[in-house]
Amino acid sequence: MMAVKEGLEVEEEALVLIASTADGSLRDAEMTMDQLSLLDRRISLVTVQELVSSQVPTFPLQTFSLKKIFKCAHSEHMRSSA
Repeated sequence: MMAVKEGLEVEEEALVLIASTADGSLRDAEMTMDQLSLLDRRISLVTVQELVSSQVPTFPLQTFSLKKIFKCAHSEHMRSSA
């Protein structure tokens, strides 16, 4: 494992989050690990969450609109299946 070779101590939950945010891309996972290794030799879930959340752009209006669309679609589906 790359983390062991680099002398990093990584929480298992942190590895799971790194893998899930990389979405199957080894390159993305390695880049995340590189960034995290610059912060500390011990990588915790909290550290990964902070890094990941700082990289994800937020679009509150779009998020609200999507939630409203899904809610309406779900309500319509429930009415039609009843």
